[in-house]
Amino acid sequence: MKIRNEILAGLTTLSLLISCTERIDLPLDEGSIRLVVEGAVTTESRVHSIYLTESTGYYYNQEPPAVIGATVTISDGVSVFILSENSPGVYQTGPEFRGIEGTEYTLNIRLLAPIGGFTDFTASSVINRPAMLDSAGLKFYEEFGEEGLWEVKCWFYDSISTDFYRFDLFRNDHLITHKLS
Repeated sequence: MKIRNEILAGLTTLSLLISCTERIDLPLDEGSIRLVVEGAVTTESRVHSIYLTESTGYYYNQEPPAVIGATVTISDGVSVFILSENSPGVYQTGPEFRGIEGTEYTLNIRLLAPIGGFTDFTASSVINRPAMLDSAGLKFYEEFGEEGLWEVKCWFYDSISTDFYRFDLFRNDHLITHKLS
């Protein structure tokens, strides 16, 4: 009986080593083109940018195509702010524009040519009160790269509701995280 179990174990191991593989091609580049919108409104008086691009396929290795000539506005229910296209696909407010906590803002986009069958897009959001910073700290990882890596750790008093946060990083008063990527 012991020899039989050893033969069975050996055949099982051998079958795993000689197993076949099958190539599976996934259709990654198929699908309709969609409008991609990136941007944010903050409570700071500064130029706020909205980036409009088209979605691309998985293997597309260039910057996504910019959406030009669109009409982009932000409304607070009282006033409508028209954004100007300062470079292809980059629509910006004036430097005096700032959001106000508790106010709902609506972004309206009207395209010259349809994307995904649509020319008009709308989204709304409220600027919530910011989370209160409790403390911050730094941790250095010398094993990351030649110069190491500093990690910034922050602790906040968070609300009980489901909120999502984004952190913008500045170096010498220059925003270095202007896009989500």
